[in-house]
Amino acid sequence: MPIDPDVIRMAHCDAQHTGSAPDPSTLPDPSALPDPSALPDPSALPDPSTAPDPSSVRPQALEVCAKVFSALRHLGFREAQVRAALEQLQREPAPASFDGLLRAALARLCPPGARR
Repeated sequence: MPIDPDVIRMAHCDAQHTGSAPDPSTLPDPSALPDPSALPDPSALPDPSTAPDPSSVRPQALEVCAKVFSALRHLGFREAQVRAALEQLQREPAPASFDGLLRAALARLCPPGARR
């Protein structure tokens, strides 16, 4: 169905006079937009092929790991330190129990000669 040119003209005039059309002076300055070269490099993202096979992940192990993570954070360890320790332990045969995993993580976070 064709639109009458008078309807288009009236809509344009209404938009101009009621303020619904954008004012060109309020549009963002293109020079203020972020430089595309400053955006994060997508090649720095983790490689999905290195992610664990979902069928090999046991829900009980995830629950134990989450509880150990929470316990270590409540003891005052930094999140990055705890994550790194738990990731290292996941790459090797680690205890499946809460106590065993907590002890192994503490051993990573507090080596025998470390100051307290």
